Amino acid sequence: MKILIKESQYVHILENLEKNKKFLTNVMGMDFTGKIKQVTSTYDVPMEFDNNISPSVIKSHLNSDGPMYLFELDDKKFLYQDKGHIDFFIDQNGFYYNDEIARVLGIDIMGLRFSDIIDMYFNEEETLNESTDKNKKFLTNHMGIDFTGKIKQITSAYNVPYNFYRNGGISLNHAMSYLNAFGPMYFFELGDYEYLYQDRGNKDWFIDERGVKYIKDEFSERLGLDVLGLRFSDIINMYFNEEETLNESLISEETNKSVRLLTKYYDIEGDGASYRGDNKIQTLVTFFPKDYDNEMSDHAGSSICNWEFEPPSDLIFKFMTLPNPSFIPLMDYVGETEDLEGYLEGIHRKEAEKFLVKIKKGSRS
Repeated sequence: MKILIKESQYVHILENLEKNKKFLTNVMGMDFTGKIKQVTSTYDVPMEFDNNISPSVIKSHLNSDGPMYLFELDDKKFLYQDKGHIDFFIDQNGFYYNDEIARVLGIDIMGLRFSDIIDMYFNEEETLNESTDKNKKFLTNHMGIDFTGKIKQITSAYNVPYNFYRNGGISLNHAMSYLNAFGPMYFFELGDYEYLYQDRGNKDWFIDERGVKYIKDEFSERLGLDVLGLRFSDIINMYFNEEETLNESLISEETNKSVRLLTKYYDIEGDGASYRGDNKIQTLVTFFPKDYDNEMSDHAGSSICNWEFEPPSDLIFKFMTLPNPSFIPLMDYVGETEDLEGYLEGIHRKEAEKFLVKIKKGSRS
């Protein structure tokens, strides 16, 4: 079965592949790029092997376990073959090796086999998932921590855990300005503390729940990324599936985002109506904060709607105002308000209808 990928995914694959190579080059002290050759025939084997290993032996290995791979290490030529659970090597002098090569390269302590090297430096048709899994495997062994499923993208200041606001290290307005200026932040736990991270172009920015900020290389050094020439942004790329989260975010924004966000922090209630003369009615809807001590919503706000009616009871919608952002800052961040407008109009209409009933009762008495 063929797997089709978009150009953007292909670029992502290549970027991950380069990170893998960069990682292994630093760990092993050598770069295998362009230095591994696939051997599928005895005719591909250099003459140096002929004096100590016969073509018939090479052929039997090829027939039983598939292609071999030719490479050089410490000025000596080797043939490698993946025999299932075993790495098999033979050098130009006819000596056989198993785990010695992995120890020489320093990949044994990372739980890697030479077959992983082959995948990284030779196979050019690696899938996105395979590439990502190898990145994670490398970094988990190197850092001593697996971030899989432990990094959360923050695209709204209202998704920042309240600990960060409560302890005074960052305010709601700060978070909003940071998101506007530099894009999403990322939340994760490490050791005894929770952290927010943001990629600020040429530098990594961190703040913990106590309000301590890190803008130098403390985290890279702590995780051992500095010796690999990597930044924490590389960790984000490897451990956080941005494409999936982006899709989830888009779905969230398209499905009643403004209503869900505002009703999370406010009780939205009809608050009466008044007669404006000439068969005109004005209705009021008030946004009551659920927690006045929460800096996210410490003021009440309102929406006003104007109506006209033709006796006895036909209502004609004229126009409606939304809450002023100076009282409800959330209004600057809800994006599209079509769902909110429909939601509020329903509440306003009920207030107008109740008021019409009162008018009709008053006219009868």
